[in-house]
Amino acid sequence: MELVFITIFPDMFTGPFDTGVLGIARKNGAARYRVVNLRDFAEDRYGSVDDYPYGGGPGMVMMAPTIVQAVESVLPGEGPGTAPVLLMDPAGEVFSHQKALDLAGHERIVFICGRYKGVDERVHELVVTERVSIGDYILSGGDLPALVVADA
Repeated sequence: MELVFITIFPDMFTGPFDTGVLGIARKNGAARYRVVNLRDFAEDRYGSVDDYPYGGGPGMVMMAPTIVQAVESVLPGEGPGTAPVLLMDPAGEVFSHQKALDLAGHERIVFICGRYKGVDERVHELVVTERVSIGDYILSGGDLPALVVADA
């Protein structure tokens, strides 16, 4: 199984992949991890990945084109629907043991780790197959929830 994490904080994933259950899975060849730095797909020299919401409103959201390009880079020629593309989102379906079992049957899972005020809604229409929440609370981003799902 390959787990792909699209994030703006790739360093958050270094330790967890070398320890505990995730480290054992890697060592035994049961899992491969790939961390994709979303800033590598930024269209400006500053590595910008956020902008004002397309429809207006306060705060910043992660830009759709950048996320779509990152997802397409890990699913080359395959396109959306060939692997689950999960957006870690507090408004998503609450993660459960049954969901963990369902995901375990896939060869690849792509996690989009959001930040800021969220992700441009167009991302949901273009690449996301499911929104997943790890509970009724809000964290600073989707990186830790993605690791929780990966650990399960």
